[in-house]
Amino acid sequence: FGNEERTALIPRHMASGWLEYDFSDLGLDSFVLGAGARYMGSSVGHTSDSSGTLNVPSVTLFDAMARYDITKKWRAQVNVNNLTNKEYVASCDYYCYYGEEMSATATLNYRW
Repeated sequence: FGNEERTALIPRHMASGWLEYDFSDLGLDSFVLGAGARYMGSSVGHTSDSSGTLNVPSVTLFDAMARYDITKKWRAQVNVNNLTNKEYVASCDYYCYYGEEMSATATLNYRW
């Protein structure tokens, strides 16, 4: 395990989990909150001068979601990724790249 060549940019381990809670039992019909975590294990990359490898540390990120069904056909949702706005290196291969900052997305969907 310890001596084999690792592929650049690809973490050895990844895991994620997600939980949602439906507030219908509390009288808030159609309202759902969700939260999750994403773990990306360490990875390797090459240096720009090809003199060796770089080790990219593992990172755990947290996400959240709120959803409300306005009617049976209309749904509003807000998602927030990287909830803690953690600064991290996503990958390195000749150059290193930072991961995505905290971002929020709001959507309004119509179901046919």
